[in-house]
Amino acid sequence: MITEARYKELIKIVHDARPLYINGEDTGISDEVYDSYMAQIYEYETTHEPAENSPTRTVNPTPDGADVTHPVAMLSLTDVFGKENAAAFLNKMKAEYGVTFTLEYKLDGLSVQLIYEGGKLISASTRGDGRIGVECLESAQHIVSIPKTIEAQGRVIVRGEVFMRKSRFKDYCDKYGGQANPRNTAAGIFKRKNERERASFLSFQAFSLENANEISDADIPELFGGEKEDLSFHSWCLNLLEYWGFETVNHWCLDDDQFLVNTIDEVSKNREEDDIPIDGMVLKINNLTTRDELGDNDVVPRWAIAYKFPAMEKETRLLRIDFQVGSTGKLTPVAILEPVLVAGSTISRCTLHNRKRIEDLHIQIHDMVTVYKAGDIIPAIKSARHTLQSTPVEYPTVCPACGSPLNDGCCDNLECPEKLKARLNNWVSKGVANFKGVAGSLIDTLFERGVIRTPADFYTKVTPATLLTVPKMGPAKKNTYFKRVQESKKNLDFTQFLVGIGIDGLSYAGADRLKKHFESFSLLRTWSEAVEALLNFSEPVFIDLLGSSKGSSTYKQLHEPFIELLVRDLGKVFEDRYI
Repeated sequence: MITEARYKELIKIVHDARPLYINGEDTGISDEVYDSYMAQIYEYETTHEPAENSPTRTVNPTPDGADVTHPVAMLSLTDVFGKENAAAFLNKMKAEYGVTFTLEYKLDGLSVQLIYEGGKLISASTRGDGRIGVECLESAQHIVSIPKTIEAQGRVIVRGEVFMRKSRFKDYCDKYGGQANPRNTAAGIFKRKNERERASFLSFQAFSLENANEISDADIPELFGGEKEDLSFHSWCLNLLEYWGFETVNHWCLDDDQFLVNTIDEVSKNREEDDIPIDGMVLKINNLTTRDELGDNDVVPRWAIAYKFPAMEKETRLLRIDFQVGSTGKLTPVAILEPVLVAGSTISRCTLHNRKRIEDLHIQIHDMVTVYKAGDIIPAIKSARHTLQSTPVEYPTVCPACGSPLNDGCCDNLECPEKLKARLNNWVSKGVANFKGVAGSLIDTLFERGVIRTPADFYTKVTPATLLTVPKMGPAKKNTYFKRVQESKKNLDFTQFLVGIGIDGLSYAGADRLKKHFESFSLLRTWSEAVEALLNFSEPVFIDLLGSSKGSSTYKQLHEPFIELLVRDLGKVFEDRYI
């Protein structure tokens, strides 16, 4: 749980972001990070008295240009961040009131209230502070999914969401240029005048008939039996809205916590592929009479909650930056973070790739950084926010592993222990020898004991007796090691062989060109012979195959005494293979 100081800091950040958020402007933090702040505030307040200025106790500030008083207040919702909390709300209300529920998509857009008089749309206002919003009728007239007329003569008040489908967001960006996200884009368009063309990219879905008690029997179609009593349930109100021509939010009727959890899981699993942008699910009591009994606290109703999906992005503190030495001597900056849970796993470190990446993100030590999972797998930093404690990054001038002077950010010492270890790990990786199931800790142990220094040593210096003294090295692990050794001797491709040597700048594509150059001779060679031929190629041959810069660099690296010896040693290991 966060400290009191962090709690107060988050309250200030949320309050600063709120006016920007409701005006559709860039807050500097993503919606998911904003939600994670709110989750931390809610969690803190479960065991501490909420501050008077807590966002859980206050409404949004009045937006710029607010000019419409809502006939029905557009309240917010209580957020919950665990399925167990949503289930607890359902079970509590079911036990106390014997009610059923609806579960709905929580659309990630702009909440809007529509008003119809005499069957015609006369107002379309934004939520604003919940009581006063901004009139945007002109924009609403250009959104196809907002009915301009309905079959009802009395006043009808409808609440729903203006949003941009993901596919339409892509089309919009292709036409008008890149945008931050669909929600901000939709909000900006809807609030501006004279945006007929851009407004056509927007959609609207209704999620509430706000004045069901005012609907006259004459306005209820016969297919409903013409009975106003039917409108005492929210689900029937949604049906009536559909009859009047509205698209309604995806919803389910339920009274069971297991169905609730299963539905949330299914929607969450598929939401990235869903064309409709959502950031959670809304659980509401279906019976409107019970809703009236429960009422609200002027900020949120007591008869509904919003379950928010686990954040795909979260903010945490950057503690320091370590510089790791790779197999080619390049230094890679790695961010060491205050551990944070993102999309189901704890992240405490992630690569920053290079100095340019640090400078592009304006990262400093002790910044608050937004962390996400690239491709839902790889931890990455999206943005940084300076704090009072932030200090500029100091870049090393000597190798952190061996102390050698750096040459353009690279360690040239071929005997650098971290370079040697990185080359070993590169060799056993999936893209080269693929020692699947062989732990990195084993490689570290063998290296630290001086058993292995180069990839050739995996095949010539490690014996069953060597592994006897390695901790936690049972028969199964030993068998796996020697099985992988034999598999690689049989299956390793010459392209992988060349990549595994660890020459800076030699990619798979470049190594493959070298391999095909051998094959063009139509001469059967052992790998040992091919290695000797490779070392005897002139520099112009490498330049012709790999280009001027990479060709010259590869030639020079191959003739470094350490690399030359490694190549010959590996050639002997695979001397019974032919190219």
